Amino acid sequence: MALDSLSPPSASPQPSALPAGTGAPSPPPRGVTVAAVLFVAVFGLLMASFPARNGDVWKYLADGRDVAHGGPGGWGPTWLYGLVSYGVFLAAGGAGLVAAKAAAVGAQSVVMLRASRTIGGWQIPVVCTGVAVLAMGTRLLLQPATLSYLFLALTIWLLRREGETGPHRDRVWPGWPLVLLFAVWANVAPQFVLGLATVALTWAGRSLDGQGGSRGRYFLRRAAAVMVLAAAAAASPAHVTGFRWPAEFESPAEHGTATQYGSRPITSPFERAYLSTFKASPAGLAYYPLFGLGLLSFLAALPRWRWER
Repeated sequence: MALDSLSPPSASPQPSALPAGTGAPSPPPRGVTVAAVLFVAVFGLLMASFPARNGDVWKYLADGRDVAHGGPGGWGPTWLYGLVSYGVFLAAGGAGLVAAKAAAVGAQSVVMLRASRTIGGWQIPVVCTGVAVLAMGTRLLLQPATLSYLFLALTIWLLRREGETGPHRDRVWPGWPLVLLFAVWANVAPQFVLGLATVALTWAGRSLDGQGGSRGRYFLRRAAAVMVLAAAAAASPAHVTGFRWPAEFESPAEHGTATQYGSRPITSPFERAYLSTFKASPAGLAYYPLFGLGLLSFLAALPRWRWER
């Protein structure tokens, strides 16, 4: 979302402000749109198409087997991921499981592209989406966190679409798409709390921007909507205990080289350990131009400041 303002502003000028003989920007040709979507989809598919070498794959498959056969184990915060993985493994084997993961990343790339596009051409959204997918390439493992990337992209896209409907969307009910999304996400991966934080911050920013008329009224109704999403997420075997910081963000000193379920702890790109690990990896180094583009997008939006962004 921080990159969207590199495209032309989303609010079209009034016809009276346009030069003579001009009108609103025409949409790009359909062929260009199809090419843009295909490019990011195939690129995401290829970035995620590599063998699964993380040992916790077997842990999730065992959890899914226990759930499928009514065993006592497997009913953790990722039970749905384990069950679906086990079903795909039985139907298509290990190669099919990797292919399903790659397809999910391809779909996520398309959602990211749609969430980042404003009026005008596809050039900037395609470039920024491609760099973002490349930067994610070091962590596109066969793990629940990879599906969380897709769910987070869907969350941002739904919030973006909601914002385009106008400032009247200040109801307590957040809408069925978001409710169902978080009800599923909370049973797939613990990273759903980051999605809740994204929703809360977006709505808080819109409140500060003065959307929905009265700021106080909008803020209270949107706060209640966040509670509705939290209640949907609590409808899982983990209940309220699932609302905790994802293990990847905890200190490596507490977990050694791997965190809960075998996830690797996240290293800051501004630490020497990150550079020593990824100095020869285009995917690892892609974070830095992505970070620079994000800063540039905020500068391009000046002097108008939007707290939502």
